[in-house]
Amino acid sequence: MAAKLIGQKDSLEHIAVMEIDSAGKLSSYTLYYVEDQWCEDAVRSFQKVGKFFMLTGCGHGSGYGTEYRYIFDHIVPEEQLPAIYLSSFVGCGSPHDISSTMQVTDTAVIVDYFVKKGQISGDSLRWGAGKNVDITYTWKHSSWQASDSTALADLEME
Repeated sequence: MAAKLIGQKDSLEHIAVMEIDSAGKLSSYTLYYVEDQWCEDAVRSFQKVGKFFMLTGCGHGSGYGTEYRYIFDHIVPEEQLPAIYLSSFVGCGSPHDISSTMQVTDTAVIVDYFVKKGQISGDSLRWGAGKNVDITYTWKHSSWQASDSTALADLEME
């Protein structure tokens, strides 16, 4: 499998992921959408880990940023491929700051999230102490299933 960045620097981009067969011919391909400068390293982050391929994606906006990984064993359209979120920052409304470490095995992805909630008071933002939330994603039927979907939803990373 190979990845190629499509688009202009400083603009919205796609990454083309192509599968080449043993004869050197294109057997399948798809495009994955990634946002601009936050994902400039996305092609370099395309890698194989065990039996899976990983590709980094990012999103951002005013007071918001997130990083996620597509982890897959064969090419499927992006809309069918669930993302595993790794980090999220929201600096307005209900502020939070989420970071993580990730371990990939042949059957699971284990993510240890560190979550800090913030509170806005006047012009200042104060952060709480934070807590760890561990979620194991299991590979079933070509998709990732979270071990605790309620805890995942409570993280509010999308």
